[in-house]
Amino acid sequence: MTLQEFVTIYTGQRVNFDPRTGYKQCMDLYRLYVREVLVGFDQSAPVRNAAAVWHNYDPALWERIAYADGLYPQPGDIVIWSKWYSRSLTGHIAICVTAGESWLTCFSQNDPGGTPARLREYGYARVLGWLRPRIPVPVGGL
Repeated sequence: MTLQEFVTIYTGQRVNFDPRTGYKQCMDLYRLYVREVLVGFDQSAPVRNAAAVWHNYDPALWERIAYADGLYPQPGDIVIWSKWYSRSLTGHIAICVTAGESWLTCFSQNDPGGTPARLREYGYARVLGWLRPRIPVPVGGL
């Protein structure tokens, strides 16, 4: 499946990857993306919150890129926000679709809380960086 197909299929859906927490987690959309688009990639280990993925990933599968001026995520990269992104101190995680100098559009769920999967524009405030798959991401016609 391509990134474009993934976005098309799941826009407006409430994704529940694991039955423990319900559909209200941004992590559910990230984990489904890994399973359906990055076929063959292992899931990151269980974490307490989305921000923890920044330190809990397989470096053989992902390149970790810290946010800095002049660096932008590519379509298919996993963008991770610090725990200070949310009042609950959980951070946020989403899939980059496009990015520019002062903004990025991501496929995201539960931001704001309870919203289904959708495209959302963000600034770079509190972005730790992104994980880039070490395989080409099938993007499609994005």
